[in-house]
Amino acid sequence: MAAACPSALAIVGGTTHVEGYTASDPDPAAGSTTFYGAKTEGRAAEGATVTLTDGTPVDYVVDTVYGGWSDTLATGNTVIADQAEVEKYIIGGYGLGDTDLVAADNNFVRVTSSRVGSSVCGGVGDYGDVEGNTVFLDHVTGDEPQVYGGRSSAGEARNNTVVVAGGELGDIVAGNGAAGSIDNHVILVGKGPSFEYEVPGRMDTVRIIGGAMDLGRVSGYLTVVPDNSATLDIYGTGVTATSIENFTTLNFDLCPCLEPGMTIVTLDGGEITDLEGVAINLTPQGHSTQLEKGSTVTLIRSTNGSITGLDGRNVSFRTTDFFTTFKGTVAVEDDDKALVLHVTDIREAGNIPAGDIVKSVLETRAQSTAMVNGGADFMMSNGIWHARHAAENARNQARAAIAPFVAVGGSRLRYNTGSHIKSSGFNLATGLTGMVGGNALAAAFEYGDSSYDSYVHDLHANGKGRSWGGALLGDWELGAGWHMDTVARVGKVRNTYNADIDGPVDGRTSSTYAGASIGFGNVQQVGTDCEFDTYLRYLYTRINGGHACLSRGSRARFRSVNANRTVLGTRFLYAVAENSRIYAGAGWLQQYGGGSHGTVDGVSGPSPSLKGASGFFELGTQLAYPDNRNLAFDFNVTGWVGTQRGVSVGAGVRYAF
Repeated sequence: MAAACPSALAIVGGTTHVEGYTASDPDPAAGSTTFYGAKTEGRAAEGATVTLTDGTPVDYVVDTVYGGWSDTLATGNTVIADQAEVEKYIIGGYGLGDTDLVAADNNFVRVTSSRVGSSVCGGVGDYGDVEGNTVFLDHVTGDEPQVYGGRSSAGEARNNTVVVAGGELGDIVAGNGAAGSIDNHVILVGKGPSFEYEVPGRMDTVRIIGGAMDLGRVSGYLTVVPDNSATLDIYGTGVTATSIENFTTLNFDLCPCLEPGMTIVTLDGGEITDLEGVAINLTPQGHSTQLEKGSTVTLIRSTNGSITGLDGRNVSFRTTDFFTTFKGTVAVEDDDKALVLHVTDIREAGNIPAGDIVKSVLETRAQSTAMVNGGADFMMSNGIWHARHAAENARNQARAAIAPFVAVGGSRLRYNTGSHIKSSGFNLATGLTGMVGGNALAAAFEYGDSSYDSYVHDLHANGKGRSWGGALLGDWELGAGWHMDTVARVGKVRNTYNADIDGPVDGRTSSTYAGASIGFGNVQQVGTDCEFDTYLRYLYTRINGGHACLSRGSRARFRSVNANRTVLGTRFLYAVAENSRIYAGAGWLQQYGGGSHGTVDGVSGPSPSLKGASGFFELGTQLAYPDNRNLAFDFNVTGWVGTQRGVSVGAGVRYAF
């Protein structure tokens, strides 16, 4: 690192305690000392943590602190300083590196309520690249110390971040790389410092969050290069700066607290603010904006200078988030001293209430629940049925102890969710089964595929779903005609979402699921050809929480879903030939809870739920091929009424090898 100006900190003795260091230069008792969390040669310095705290007086003075120092790579090191004093540098990780290699990455520095003489750096490299380093500063003072997220004398600086929550600092640079600076970020929160920098390649993104900030010169780049691009994002009000210059894009994120007549940025340096060629973007943040049609907001006001570059032309724009369509114009007014937003229209997107939009997105979660529940129903009926009879058939024919089975099914159902969903689906279960005593046990793979349409008042959405996982099945003989059925499942479910909300909107979600089912039944023989099978089942399904990144930058968050259901039913079976039967049945399904809760961009709405009762009627066959007792087919059809209505079918094949 280049030599710095003499420190303004005239420290003779210190009270800053250094913990977690493994090397020092010189010995701490000798006075001003450089401390290392890890110092290595020929190998990486990684995973070290150095902590600086204030306490009782010590003999040494802290000159410089390295989380990790290496002549190759410094990675994953940390420096934490609280109420500390450092004469020169705090560096998360320093790596000498080599050309085309990384010298310092993923190092972290946090400095709060401390004094630093020269600079704070997340990662530093002499020859290699620096990337993914982070610096967080809160109330840091000193001789206007310089701040770098990542700094390389010969390589690139990529994806480094500096977060400042107040202080008296000099230049702040997220990424300074001699070979380029790419996708670095400066984030200023609360009362921030002045800063300026110049690096080649793409510039840092500067984001200002909050109000009551007193900034100096805010500059994207100092030398105009055709390939340069720099972005300034502003979220908040009451920001004061000396100047804003050399940005190619200005993003104003209009916060919910913004009221008509407010000023977002005030420039008091008396300079010309040139907006020629600068892209100006405005995006309302949050659904509860206080602006309305006819409102005006001053985006930038120059108290002693002027604003140029719009050539007297208004900048018209229209932006639509998930809930609101926002229209307006931006023009330079007040003798070229103010950049003013005029709101020409604010309305709900597509005239669709926010609650309907949120519920429409949450319907994808209800669809996922319905699909996973359908898989549980399929396993408890078709899956166990085929596993039991495949195992029995193999045993009766004196074949192999383990038999394969395959069951497939399809459905077309409508679910009442407070609105409604129409879904068409396909189920597959295949696995190996065998008899253990009088019990049939099986391991199976399950797969589900579906497409759906959801309707929330006038808002129509559609998408596709897919689930897959593994299951363990058991059909247990308990004696005296009693039997117990069990299924344990775990897997993954995915869904897509598509709708037209004043323009196309799409997204996808993915979650894991798990479930367990248990049922008890009793079979009573009636004559030689008939029997009744009456059963009671309990089915539990859990789908873990998740999120979906929707188009237009919106984000949906889903809470976990817990679905509890009971089924009471009976079947009448009639033998039409040896090993061939037909049957008819009826039953009642009750779901408890299972609501799909969540938010879209922090906005909540009505939660769709599959809670309710459904009745069903079924007809089916179990047919053995006349000339080959090893081969058997099954087919069934079920009609549903109530909360879940429609029809489902199932088919299967068994062969005893």
